[in-house]
Amino acid sequence: MVVVAALVGTARGEGPSLNDARGGRGDPSSPLVVSELTHVNGAPFVWPALDAAPYVDAGPFREAVAAWREQGARPARSLPSPRTPAALYLAADFAYLEAAAGSGNYLAAVAGYERALREVPDFEDASRGRFMLGQANLLLGFGPEAGAAFADLLRMDPKSRFAGDARIGQAAALRVRHRPAEARRLLDAVLAQASGPLLCRARGEEVAEARPRRRAGAARRRASTRRRASRPARRQPRRRRRRRRERARGVRARARQARLRCRRDRGEDAARAVRRRR
Repeated sequence: MVVVAALVGTARGEGPSLNDARGGRGDPSSPLVVSELTHVNGAPFVWPALDAAPYVDAGPFREAVAAWREQGARPARSLPSPRTPAALYLAADFAYLEAAAGSGNYLAAVAGYERALREVPDFEDASRGRFMLGQANLLLGFGPEAGAAFADLLRMDPKSRFAGDARIGQAAALRVRHRPAEARRLLDAVLAQASGPLLCRARGEEVAEARPRRRAGAARRRASTRRRASRPARRQPRRRRRRRRERARGVRARARQARLRCRRDRGEDAARAVRRRR
């Protein structure tokens, strides 16, 4: 529901302070302004603002990404090699969308975003490029690279609209690296200050952090079963079985609570919006 000053913070998944954050409320002064994060075929994605000045003259790349957004599928046209700054970023987006659709791979998207950020690091939409680079690395299971991309985003633009989601991405990167204690500390800081859709995404990550431990436990149980296959049969201690059942119930309960809280938060935000319009 990232990396730091010097390299120490990067490895630890630390980021800029969350002081005065109001995540999810859209306060422009807040480092936790919610980005317009959506999903394309299950992959997280932030659509570029194609009508904004940087992309107006992006030619076939702008048309291709716009067609994909409108049609929900890959346009039946080939694209030239990107030359302009806007084309570089949109070419990376196009590669990401292809990978999400199953007709490409995320390594191509990573290469595209890295090239765009290397050649045009000061592009107006570079923060979104860094965020998408982190997401592509997460989908590949590259925890250190994802953490570095999210940390670069926070270092270069600490008040970015992607900052809140970048911190959630940092926690996910630490989870992928099997560093649950550090991931939990980082996620707790976001959970304490976020609200609305950002809070829902943070709670989704909270549930994801519980699942790997459950899968690891299942793997250990399978290995233990194989080891016991050659030994005389013995009854498994009742207390151990009970502990395993309780852990599994805890994970399921956590997931249910996260879903219910998100629904409640969405309802509160919708009611707030109605009151503001009145």
